[in-house]
Amino acid sequence: MKDADSTWVVQKYGGTSLGKLLDTITGTIIPNSLKNDKVAVVCSARSSTSKSMGTTKLLLEAITFATEDSIDSGERVNSVISHIRDEHLDAVKFEIGDRGSTSETRLCQSLEESIVKDCERIRTFLHAAQTVGELSPRSQDRVLALGERLACRVTAASLESKNVNAEVLLLDDIVEDAYQDSPISSEEAYDELGSRFFEVISKKIGERILKCGAKVPVVSGFFGSMPHSLLHSVGRGYSDLCAAMCAVGIDARELQIWKEVDGVFTADPSKVNTARVLATVTSEEAAELTYFGSEVRNSSAFNDVLDQLPFQVIHPLTMDHIQNGNIPLRLKNVKNPKGAGTVIYPSILPLAPQFNTLSNGTSASLNSGTTTPTASFMVANGYYGESQHRRTPTAMTVKDSIIIINVLSHRNSKSHGFLAKIFEQLDHHKIVVDLVTTSEKSASLAVSSETEEASELKNALTEIRKLGTVSVARGMSIVSVVGHKMRNTVGIAGEIFSTLAGSKINIYLISQGASEINISFVVKEDDALLAMNVVHTKVLRIPAHAEQESSFIKDSEGYVLIPSMLNAQEVDTLRNACSDLRLLAEAGEWPFLRTLPKQFPPWSSDPTFGIWGIQHLLHPDNPHNNLLASTYFSDSIVKVVVELLSCSENDLVMELYNLLITPTDDFSLRWHRDDIPPDASPEEEAIALSRPAWHAQWNLALYDDESLIVVPKSHIRARTDVERAMNPYECNLSGQKTVLLKAGDAVFYNNNILHRGIYDSTIPRTTLHGSIGHVAGEGSRARNVLQHGVGPWVQRCDFSTLENENVRKRAEMMRKRLLEMGGAHEGLGYSQVD
Repeated sequence: MKDADSTWVVQKYGGTSLGKLLDTITGTIIPNSLKNDKVAVVCSARSSTSKSMGTTKLLLEAITFATEDSIDSGERVNSVISHIRDEHLDAVKFEIGDRGSTSETRLCQSLEESIVKDCERIRTFLHAAQTVGELSPRSQDRVLALGERLACRVTAASLESKNVNAEVLLLDDIVEDAYQDSPISSEEAYDELGSRFFEVISKKIGERILKCGAKVPVVSGFFGSMPHSLLHSVGRGYSDLCAAMCAVGIDARELQIWKEVDGVFTADPSKVNTARVLATVTSEEAAELTYFGSEVRNSSAFNDVLDQLPFQVIHPLTMDHIQNGNIPLRLKNVKNPKGAGTVIYPSILPLAPQFNTLSNGTSASLNSGTTTPTASFMVANGYYGESQHRRTPTAMTVKDSIIIINVLSHRNSKSHGFLAKIFEQLDHHKIVVDLVTTSEKSASLAVSSETEEASELKNALTEIRKLGTVSVARGMSIVSVVGHKMRNTVGIAGEIFSTLAGSKINIYLISQGASEINISFVVKEDDALLAMNVVHTKVLRIPAHAEQESSFIKDSEGYVLIPSMLNAQEVDTLRNACSDLRLLAEAGEWPFLRTLPKQFPPWSSDPTFGIWGIQHLLHPDNPHNNLLASTYFSDSIVKVVVELLSCSENDLVMELYNLLITPTDDFSLRWHRDDIPPDASPEEEAIALSRPAWHAQWNLALYDDESLIVVPKSHIRARTDVERAMNPYECNLSGQKTVLLKAGDAVFYNNNILHRGIYDSTIPRTTLHGSIGHVAGEGSRARNVLQHGVGPWVQRCDFSTLENENVRKRAEMMRKRLLEMGGAHEGLGYSQVD
């Protein structure tokens, strides 16, 4: 635990994570966090497998049974409560167990007694309610609080069993405590203050957390009997709001919400397979994305996957509260604790200067523990200037099961009365309108078809038909494209709709209204998937796999040979320059080496180990920098890369340029893929291979070169059993092929093709090895570039003396994009090690 001056981090964990991954949470995530910060933990009610079988869902069933007038309702209540009790007792045995020590035995016994006592108290309470025949909303809150209470007890005990001192902090009475001295009741305060009602509660929660001293507070996500009941006032995401109030109450450096997704995606990855995690979104964007992705539906099928949805991650009141409290929110994955996740900064925070940057692209505030985003971090992720406007949309989402209601006014109706009466009927029947467009005599409304189940929509339509002609179109979907200050970017709307037209997708309703960041439209549900994918590819400019990977990656061998990329004079000039650089390296005057016998970085700078490669040909101290840069940024190289990545020059990022030479001694590389570890399981390989590479790499031979050996088409499949079991230096692997390069030839190959190298110390070898990235790669490519040590010198690069003006401009822009990526993704480790 850090000292008293350390900053706070609040970590909120969802029920399925606590139910399935508690050992990771209490054994790895929290202890690692305590090395740098004080940590407060907020728990949702546990779910052993899915939300549909979670504790809260079961307690809601128990409430229903307790208020039913049936013969077996009492037995059903008993069954549910016993099930909850037994599941938590099983969790104690599984997570903590009796490992023989006296202290752990006492810990388990005490915890089991508390669980039984809590469950029996609620069982008695429900039977009393059954006798009375009703259960008030606030009494229902008392029942639901059991889930968070039990989760906190198990989590705190799990921490204690791992020698982390923890204290359970229950908030059942926090609302009454916060407003006991108020001149008005909590009900009146809630009605008058709105969202500011929670600011008073935040302060009280903060006071209780600080009283825990050196112990880790384990806070129940349930926070007291709210006016009109917690479910009615806040909804099922109340634990998110509780975590936000904790963060504001103790002025936390950051609020972290841990689920089982990597963060906010550019689109639903189950619908758009090239969707990627966003490093950051603005709070306004998060609110828009949450609106169409976070509504709680009643179906168990929906609840089963609730934690997996890319946008069902933030309760709207949570966003308001941390925005007002200047607290950044980070969304993290329990299954991937080292991932950066998605961070959402309060919009009112100013951008930090470029210096004193932390590894996650933020800068520590001088006045508090709060972190602020650096300008380079925001630019690297597509946000420009103080207004953080975007040049392309950030993300998109879809909402299915939509009905379009078109109302054409009778001629004798006045326009203002016509619209007012429509919305009066919708309000009377409690129908929420997602989108609306109007003219003087007509209105088109998009509403959820789930409203039909309660017959409310049917009744509303009956009344609306008195106002005009009504037509209803069912089976629709709302697609929303979101981007901060997007309205200020000329042509975005036109690009969206021309893209849809090009795919022959008809649009039934368009809405932007007062929003600067959201353009929404309605299409047929059958067209929604296509609409999302084409807009994601063409407007968000994230290439589909088929485009990004190109024909040589997707359909052919996984590599492509480009003959005679250099003419004889160019080859000779480059040979001489590379020969000079080799002499410098052998004399110890060029420290950037690939030394024997290591295949992967980091390498020694001592040439006495033996050299097989020379690094950083674009380094400003390289005496032949201009010549080699002219080759790297040349039209001939860039033209191939643009074709392979199906992108424009404006998407390209400077990456690596190195030299592979005749080794001091014979040397060979083992069979490998560049960014997939050899111990990856077939399932892990398949997942990694499905991801876009976001770069093109090549070997350009200055002497005839037969060093590269590949297994054609292995880039699109996991390794076979034979390949997994083979000697890593196997010389005769079935299907292998030697790539034959003549001087001046180049080979471009997929980084995940199974390949190796054999380097003969008696055969002259001088081969330029380079890679160029795509801006969409961001974090996944930053690691591969930064691990090779480009960061310390890239800012000093000066390409202003390159002779060709187009090459000069191209070089500077690609360097600039690398700097932006590097500023956002520092501190990443090696993808492969020896």
